[in-house]
Amino acid sequence: DTSYYSEVPPTIQIKKFSVNRKDTKIKNSIKLKYFQNNVKFSFSGISFINEKEIKYKYILEGYDKKWSPFVKETNVAYNNLRNGKYTFKVLSYNKQGIPAKEPASVFFIILPPFWRTWWFISGASIIITGFLYLFYKLNLKAKIKQEKFIYEYDTSLKFKKEIIPEKDPSFRNVDIASIYLPSSRVGGNFYGYTWVNAKEKIMAIYIGDIEESGLHSIKDLVFLTTLLKVVAKSNGDSNEVLSKFNNILYRKDEKTINVNLSFSIFDITNRIISISNAGLGRPIMKRDDNVFLLNLPGPGLPIGVRKSLSYKNLKIELKKNDFILFFTNGLIKSRNKMNNEYGYERLEKIIQGYNIKKVTSKEIIEIISEDFNNFCSNVEQKEDVTLIALKLL
Repeated sequence: DTSYYSEVPPTIQIKKFSVNRKDTKIKNSIKLKYFQNNVKFSFSGISFINEKEIKYKYILEGYDKKWSPFVKETNVAYNNLRNGKYTFKVLSYNKQGIPAKEPASVFFIILPPFWRTWWFISGASIIITGFLYLFYKLNLKAKIKQEKFIYEYDTSLKFKKEIIPEKDPSFRNVDIASIYLPSSRVGGNFYGYTWVNAKEKIMAIYIGDIEESGLHSIKDLVFLTTLLKVVAKSNGDSNEVLSKFNNILYRKDEKTINVNLSFSIFDITNRIISISNAGLGRPIMKRDDNVFLLNLPGPGLPIGVRKSLSYKNLKIELKKNDFILFFTNGLIKSRNKMNNEYGYERLEKIIQGYNIKKVTSKEIIEIISEDFNNFCSNVEQKEDVTLIALKLL
């Protein structure tokens, strides 16, 4: 009786499961790597009535939204699947449209790449958050440091204006000019003029630097320059002033401020200058066509290094067109990008190249300053540079 057999449902089985064209054993749970994302299923149904008339419906849960229409093909492929959980189900139907009692199924998981796993994302998030926090802290620290630097720089310049002369003195038959080139840190350079005896036209000329930079050094300079002016009025010669100044500043059991200083007493009326040196570069003089370094006697040590130093002096009777250049150590010790020092020789050549009779003191120091800036271009200037030029007319 054919009607009996027509009511018997067909069976269905999945015969083959291949991954990236390689057969894979069908298990209860299959785990695939992220690149094993091309799968193919082969299945077949068995019916007591004409097997050629069997039809199939299938679905890949996790990918398909609904069951497929009836098909007779027994192979289904899916390519480029994303990571996730999938269940492939297939049903067979006999000629009368009676389905199999249960679909055949295969469950499998395509794992994500490691960079998409929760542990990697969590770890990366923690690391990135840590880096962002570190960047924030470093940026905040740099900002605070920069603001502090700007504050100290601006404040230092403000204090510097109080200890640096607004203009150079002007006398008949004497041409004096100065220039101050601050470094990126506003160092400890200072210079100035003060009357030793205004009635007799005897003036002190000083130029120097302390071995510190920043706001603290500027506050020291205010004290030092005030003290130096007081000591300068003691009516001693230049060497005696330096010796007194050293004894006042030297402290055996305390931190001493070391000062490099060139101190001169200039008798304008008699055209005699007395020069003493304490750790500063030797001044350069030009007389007629000769340019030379002044050979200053004495210990030459900075102020405050040793107790009871007896400084010496060099007295020069100046004549018309004599030229003397005083400068701080930052000028000759500064280096260019080739790591070469500016040095005495370069400075002497510049002075030698000009006729002192035809140029002013201001013009000479401006020429030197321009040459110095060109020499040190693209290099951070770590030391202040100060020059004082003195010329007899």
